[in-house]
Amino acid sequence: MKNIKFQKGFSLVEILIAVGLLGALSLGVMQISKMMSDNQSNATANLDIQSIRQEIMALINDGRYCTISLAGNSPPATSLTFNKIDIDDLQTEGIDIELWLSDVTGAARTLKKFSSTDSTVSVQGKAIISKLQLVMNNPTFPPHSNYPSGSFTDRGVVKIELIRKGSKKSLSTSIPINVNVVTDAIGVSKVYGCSIDNSSRKNIKNLVIHSQSTIIPSCPAGWTSESIGYSYVLGSLSAGYTASEDLSDTGSCLKVFGAVPIIECRWNQCDYHTGGDFSGWLWGGVGTTISRCNVCKKEDATIKVVHSQTALTPSCPLGFGELWRGYSLTMLSLSANYTAPMKLDGPGSCLKDIKQGLPTIECEMGGCNHVTGGDFAGFLTTRIGLPDVGPSSPPNLSQISRCIVCQNTN
Repeated sequence: MKNIKFQKGFSLVEILIAVGLLGALSLGVMQISKMMSDNQSNATANLDIQSIRQEIMALINDGRYCTISLAGNSPPATSLTFNKIDIDDLQTEGIDIELWLSDVTGAARTLKKFSSTDSTVSVQGKAIISKLQLVMNNPTFPPHSNYPSGSFTDRGVVKIELIRKGSKKSLSTSIPINVNVVTDAIGVSKVYGCSIDNSSRKNIKNLVIHSQSTIIPSCPAGWTSESIGYSYVLGSLSAGYTASEDLSDTGSCLKVFGAVPIIECRWNQCDYHTGGDFSGWLWGGVGTTISRCNVCKKEDATIKVVHSQTALTPSCPLGFGELWRGYSLTMLSLSANYTAPMKLDGPGSCLKDIKQGLPTIECEMGGCNHVTGGDFAGFLTTRIGLPDVGPSSPPNLSQISRCIVCQNTN
């Protein structure tokens, strides 16, 4: 077939290729548009799912308004009856429930809020509640048996399963719950109140330990190491703008050492080294070494710091044991203008060694220097109200307050 030319000079083959390209482009745009629409729909559904969980938690958390009922049980009944033996296995056993908003006294349910069996409230936005069950799984009471007769407060969970509209993927979650129960002589239990159970929430405490040497310090007994690093005090940019760290905070233990560990950025550009940039660290005690540190963690720990404002080390409070003792640090200052204050109720304010009065080291692009002009440290003193005795060399340790860091022993 001859290569047919059209008025504008395009051949039939060229026109067919162009039409094919336009078709492919149109299909690609449609696919991208559908993908964006699906992503937007999924994001909306995920927000709906999170919103439902938060609303359920808020409702359960207020015992005045939270009422649990059997699925399909209509007002004015306000209670849920069950046999514990039937719903005490978290993996396989539970009972379908509904959650209601009660009146201010909790005596009467006024509005059904959440259910997996009632379509009027099981579909909310782009999320569907496919499972809403109560499981009484507290091992305090014998498993696979009923409660003894009487009144109890027991711990269980509300199991929730949520799915997105048009999807088979589900999100399962559970909310710890306290349930007030009354059980009769034949083992039938009745719920008459509920609230969020916060007892399972774990309070994780962080403790930062600085060795003031090149040796990585160990965590105390019962504590677990989370990360190790170098004892960072402050960073300064452009010879005037400084950000400091309290030695009690995890940010004072940087994982990687750098003479200038920060970069200066302005609109549309960043410059790694500008004039006067430097950093301050705890000194490692030898030459130009940097102190090492360890971030430790422990559940339900309490830390107390006691400052004597005398030359004697104070004792830990009753119920607390000693972690370490030292000197009451209030601030570290580098180059006379850049100061890192310490919180006196934090363990970073109890420095193990004052290092001849200068526990810091200053670093810049050319290296590190232990003694630079204007560097100093501030400590609590024992000389409140006493006459000035002038400077002492070496430092007179009797003029510096002693301190102790303690942890709870129970």
